[in-house]
Amino acid sequence: MSFISIALIKPAFERTKKFLLPFNLKIWLKLGFLGLFASGVGLNSNFNYRTSDFSDLAVLSSLWSQYSWLIIGGASFLLLLGVLFIFISNLLTFTLINSVDKEKVLIIKHSKNNLSLGFSYFLFSVVTGFIFLIVITLISLPLTLPLLKGSSIDFSFSSMLLLLILMGFVSLIFMIIYVFVRFFVVYYMYLTKKKFLFSLKKVLSLFKKNYKDMIMFAVMRFVLNIIIGIAVLLLMIFLLIPILIVVALAGGLVYLVYTALGLIVAIIIGGVFGIIILIILFILLLLLSAPISFFLTIYNLMFMKKILKIKN
Repeated sequence: MSFISIALIKPAFERTKKFLLPFNLKIWLKLGFLGLFASGVGLNSNFNYRTSDFSDLAVLSSLWSQYSWLIIGGASFLLLLGVLFIFISNLLTFTLINSVDKEKVLIIKHSKNNLSLGFSYFLFSVVTGFIFLIVITLISLPLTLPLLKGSSIDFSFSSMLLLLILMGFVSLIFMIIYVFVRFFVVYYMYLTKKKFLFSLKKVLSLFKKNYKDMIMFAVMRFVLNIIIGIAVLLLMIFLLIPILIVVALAGGLVYLVYTALGLIVAIIIGGVFGIIILIILFILLLLLSAPISFFLTIYNLMFMKKILKIKN
């Protein structure tokens, strides 16, 4: 068996070095921006609400009866905002691939060129997202219905365990679909300029012929993500020390201003320092994202070109 995915690591790394060096701040920032938002950063969030007794549910019910239209309006706005963010993220995915492929980070031009592909991918993302939510909601009904009715939950440990296993299994299925689409279908769409459903059928056909190489590639991407994640974490810990020193110095200066000039002036100066620190952190995040995004994208692109027998 020829392990294409292993053989492509070195040339992908060389292409990354060649493009990003010598250092060009503008290119790094633009590439980092694409890398962050094409990956859907900020899209996932965890919500955890616990109640000590069911009186909290009565409070929630009262709030719903008084402010139902306001709650519906707010939820609708957040939903539309989320959908818009998904569209932008899906479009920028193709913008990133196009920029890496041509080795020219032209955000507006490449976004216009890939608008139809981004929209096709967006439709898939929205449909699968809603299907996932519906399936998880149906599975969790035995748990959520008693809560909505304000009654106690009569669930044994084995039933709860079975429910969690079922949710985990469904999440795993959707995660496999996401990985398959993200690693293979999206790149096929870009290389052939075909819409999602057509590309999905073709990639499934390719998988039958090249399943060993494609599975191996997915494993290698997973391993590379872990290695890169650990490296980034260590680097962030290293960078955290000078950042904390700067924050401590800024805090001390704000306190001195507070004692000398009063609270209002201290709040203003503290706000300015806070904004500056956030901007610096965001720039560092973009700079970290740039080489990672280019390497993983060119690696994925080179693999799909190899599978499709397209010259790199």
